[in-house]
Amino acid sequence: MTKALAKFEHARRELAEARTLKDVKKIRDAAEAVKTYVKAARAGRESQLYAAEISLLASHKAGGILKELPRAKPKAKGGRVRDSEYERTLKELEVPYRTAQHWQKLARIPEDRVKRYIDWVRKTETAEITVAGLLRTAGHKNIDKPLKLADLFVAPPFSVLDPNQDYWKKRKLEWTSIFDPVLCECMIRWFAPTKEKGYGHILDPFSSGSTRGVVAAHLGYRYTGVEWDSTVEANNRQARAVNIVRPFSAMPKWIAKTESFPDGETYDFIFTSPPRYDNSRWSSYQEFLGWCDLIFRKAVGHLKQNRFVVVAAEEITDEEGVIRGFTDHLIGSLESLGVVYYNRMEVMTAPKLPPWTLAPHSCLRILCFFNGKTTSIPDELGVLDKEEVGPL
Repeated sequence: MTKALAKFEHARRELAEARTLKDVKKIRDAAEAVKTYVKAARAGRESQLYAAEISLLASHKAGGILKELPRAKPKAKGGRVRDSEYERTLKELEVPYRTAQHWQKLARIPEDRVKRYIDWVRKTETAEITVAGLLRTAGHKNIDKPLKLADLFVAPPFSVLDPNQDYWKKRKLEWTSIFDPVLCECMIRWFAPTKEKGYGHILDPFSSGSTRGVVAAHLGYRYTGVEWDSTVEANNRQARAVNIVRPFSAMPKWIAKTESFPDGETYDFIFTSPPRYDNSRWSSYQEFLGWCDLIFRKAVGHLKQNRFVVVAAEEITDEEGVIRGFTDHLIGSLESLGVVYYNRMEVMTAPKLPPWTLAPHSCLRILCFFNGKTTSIPDELGVLDKEEVGPL
């Protein structure tokens, strides 16, 4: 154990044992002094993070203690009597009134969310542990206001998904990918088994890159993708690179160009996106449709009962620009396999295009299917906990 880590653990134990605001403030002040010193001396990011973590945890605990102190009662003619245990404590310890309010605002954030924020900062290369960072990242700039739909579901779960909105753009900054990673995160969180149900295993029969596998692995799921473009090794390299920064519970797996899935393996969620039709690869559009139907038939055959199939697909036009009806074909093909057409969403890919003017070629269609009784969804897949939707 390094000297810095030993001191950090000692300070953590002292903070855990501290019962009075005086003791907690003493630990916080010492941590702030150490943080300032190591930053000026350029003693290394790890030492700065240790000191900043102790300071933040102490501020959080101080806020909890302050919340319990008796306050002054209002005067009969308005205002407050500035003589209470709360006021005397602030004066005795020389704690500014606004600082005390700030600490109490921190104390409203659950301890597990504070820990998640600290863990997230440590996984980044440049971020720092700060009070402002915690309030911003935890979505608690105004804690008394109810959380927005984007705080609960990554993006509002409407039938039109708009990547041009600020909440989508901000979330996308936390990912790095060509295929929209926020879309991946939304689909997995909304339609795959939740944490309380053990997450599960995702099958992607048309993987076409590493994005869905990396996102699935980061969210805690096992992932198997069937790769048709001979990029398995490239996918593995990208996954290993991300794993260094954001360790996975299980590395995503890709199968190279095969039409047979692992014998005996069953899956908890199918999430995929068929490739675009290319007349240099298939002799005809009908051959392309037959190939897609074959892959989906094999994939659905490995899906567990009461599970979702989600397909992201764009419309296909012929040489004259006439729409071929590809998404309609997919709906009919999958329904013929016994799954229920559950829902459809539109992802706006044309910038700043009003939802009511959507043309088939200007958006990505998300087709959702379910292979069981829809009334069983909450019991089989669980309900998304807002605590799971936080900083990556």
